[in-house]
Order: sequence, then structure tokens, then C-alpha cells
Amino acid sequence: MTTMVGVNKSQRTYLPAAGRDLFLPLYDLVARLLGADQARQSLLDQPQLRSAQRVLDIGCGTGTFAVLLKKRFPKVEVIGLDPDQRALARAKRKSERAGVSISVG
Repeated sequence: MTTMVGVNKSQRTYLPAAGRDLFLPLYDLVARLLGADQARQSLLDQPQLRSAQRVLDIGCGTGTFAVLLKKRFPKVEVIGLDPDQRALARAKRKSERAGVSISVG
């Protein structure tokens, strides 16, 4: 995946997770305040996942859902995709802090 460092916003082909790179550190807090935790919990309660299955989180942003999914289903492979390299870096750090392994790209 190519890095977006040094690319101005007119060259960008995606909308950053928080709308602007400057707001990315606040993304998780704002999402939580807007009720994202409840929505994620509802989604986590639905799947019947088994060992060796894979889950693809398209538009994973900062990886919150991917990390929660891996914690709930540790034997499932979780892959997070997002065009925002800064958000993916946060997702990777978040998974490391949580002690779970997710693939991001």
C-alpha cells in the first residue's frame, strides 16, 4: 500500500477517518460519544464465527471494531482494510496494546 505522506488533499482519493488528518486523534472519542460503541456491540453479538474463518473489516479506520472482534473470537483471522495510512497505523498500535493480532492494509 502506498503512503499518503506528502500528498495534498486535492490528490487524495479518500476521505480521512475523521474528515481531516488533524482530527484523527479525536476520532475514537467522537465515535464513542455518538454511540458507536452500542452499534459495535450489536454487530459483535450477531456472527456465528468459528476457528480458521476470516473476517474482512472494510473501512476499518482506527481498528476499534477489528480489535473487539479479535478479542471476542480469538481464533478467527481479522483483516482490516482502509485507504487512510494514518488510521491504519493507529489500528496496528491499538491491536498491539490490546494484545491481539490483526492484519491491516
